[in-house]
Amino acid sequence: MVGVKFFRKGDGIINGFVLDGHTECAPHGEDVVCAGVSVLAQSILLGLIEVAGAEVDYCREEGYLECRVLKRSEQREIQVLLDTLYLSLKRMEEDYPDYIEVQEE
Repeated sequence: MVGVKFFRKGDGIINGFVLDGHTECAPHGEDVVCAGVSVLAQSILLGLIEVAGAEVDYCREEGYLECRVLKRSEQREIQVLLDTLYLSLKRMEEDYPDYIEVQEE
């Protein structure tokens, strides 16, 4: 199962996320759910850095991706990207509850 945790401030602003694990719903190379989660998260990370110009600290390893926005930013582009990732993964969790778990901290 992929565990996903979003870091949300009291005012509702998401300032980071971590994904850990593999969905293991199909053999390696055939797991479209795991691939979907990975593509979403890595696309958002790329968008944060290259499109929104956010200062982020991230760690990407096999089966693990953590991203934190370094400076508290309410820049609209940053929040749109992070909210899009949250909503996309919540929808995937609804469709594949045995393979994805999304939490907020």
